[in-house]
Amino acid sequence: MGNSLPVFTKNERGHWVTNAAFPSWIGFRTLSRAHLRGGSEAYKTGIAEVQFLPGEDAAGELTEADIQLADWVIQHEAEISASLLSSLLEKYPSIRKEGLEFLGEDMASLLPDVKSVNDFRKLIGFEGVFVPATQKDGLPYAGFCFDSSWDDEHDLGILMHGTRVVEIGGMDTAFLWWVPAQDAER
Repeated sequence: MGNSLPVFTKNERGHWVTNAAFPSWIGFRTLSRAHLRGGSEAYKTGIAEVQFLPGEDAAGELTEADIQLADWVIQHEAEISASLLSSLLEKYPSIRKEGLEFLGEDMASLLPDVKSVNDFRKLIGFEGVFVPATQKDGLPYAGFCFDSSWDDEHDLGILMHGTRVVEIGGMDTAFLWWVPAQDAER
């Protein structure tokens, strides 16, 4: 692990946030509409926002244990990203099939064939991570958010538990508190 834990501050909406390096995502597509959501420098620098989602009974302040959950995600970003991309590669044919049925074959450029995880560099843009207070077996959950070429309304969210993919869906998959809570109960 790194020398010190990340420092979180409350943003204008009262959410606990910090910026962290996610070098695995450097070079993934930049968004034409990123400025509408506050922008993402991850394309150039790998720096992205990490938002901590305290539990319902949280007293309002982050504990060291909360911060350690987020730090685990930051410190293990390369392993998490590799697993995430591998799982996305497996699921992408069904995403593509559904998308083309909805959009029509004339929109195939938004959902091109993908042969390797490198092909996603042109299709998704990393926007940030949500880390809920929920953990299981000492490992945190983390919701990774992406813009996607194929769905500019719902985009792409991937919920991880450690390096295991829990769910791939729309961006809300990354921040809905009950998704990791349900998984943790299993």
